[in-house]
Amino acid sequence: MIALTQSDQLDIDAVIAAQEQIDKVDSVNQVVVARLLEKGWPRGLSDEAHHTIWLVIDHAPLAYQLRYLPLVEEQTVKGVISKSDYATLFDRVCMRQGTPQRYGTQTVQRRSAEANAPIYVWPIENPRKLNRLRRSMGLSPIKRYCRKVAKTYGAPCIYDPSLSVEDFE
Repeated sequence: MIALTQSDQLDIDAVIAAQEQIDKVDSVNQVVVARLLEKGWPRGLSDEAHHTIWLVIDHAPLAYQLRYLPLVEEQTVKGVISKSDYATLFDRVCMRQGTPQRYGTQTVQRRSAEANAPIYVWPIENPRKLNRLRRSMGLSPIKRYCRKVAKTYGAPCIYDPSLSVEDFE
């Protein structure tokens, strides 16, 4: 999807088709994971399987994420799910609820006709503690993260600690 949306010649039909396929696969995966988690988090799985369960939750609708966030947190404390994965899900839920994020894992690109429009780090609840919190979750400093985002998406990534959620509405 990143490659499709960052192409010099955007093929909107290809983007729509890819998104429809992603949505279809995601919804099937969500049913499978919900059934799997009915009796709690399964034991004895590989690290890859645990990460895959987290990934399905992370890419699900907000209600699904809210349902499983406490279980993901519990598995993070047990060392089953990585701290960085938990931080990502926690921040995504905050952003989707329209509140500042804690760990600075979520970015948004304002809609613009401008090619390579800047990507912004979603507002942070406590900017002075951000890098300390990121480090505690196994995440790189925010400046390094912004460089990675910019390289991945081919657009500047801006972290402005003065921005509020209202600035994005």
